[in-house]
Amino acid sequence: MPLTEGQLRLGRLFESEFERQAHVRGYHVVGIKAPIMTGPYRGYRLPDFSVLANGRCYWNEVKYKTTATLHRKTDVLEHGIDLPNWNDYLAICKLSGLPGYLTIGEGHTGRILTASFEFLARHGRVYDGCEHFTQGAIFWAAAIFREWGHFDLRTGQMHFDFGAGERLA
Repeated sequence: MPLTEGQLRLGRLFESEFERQAHVRGYHVVGIKAPIMTGPYRGYRLPDFSVLANGRCYWNEVKYKTTATLHRKTDVLEHGIDLPNWNDYLAICKLSGLPGYLTIGEGHTGRILTASFEFLARHGRVYDGCEHFTQGAIFWAAAIFREWGHFDLRTGQMHFDFGAGERLA
């Protein structure tokens, strides 16, 4: 089932607010609007952003999810992304030597979650494919992500935890 215009709009807003809040805190953000690598490794999809902070650089894929998906067999709430993108993100981290993070805004809870690609690579469940993920997907239990901020479900105001508590970079 394709995403609705409203869902797409929320996803773009979530990404834009991530970028805005990083800038407000003095981080440099390179937004990748056409996320394809060129050169010898052309064709790899890149995560949404590369963030330069405190002398470090890292990749960040930012997703808005209306709700976690309940895995019927295990009764576990999960978040997932399509497998071809995930495989490219891992390859880009290896090629660049930079760490990566997945940041998820959960619409049903108002929580902003994050986890490193390195951590997620050890805890994923690969799914071969279905109508929405025709080339496969990878899922993670929502409970394994670290809470990294929140947003108000009524107003849409968001607070990413840049610089407070544990830092991503």
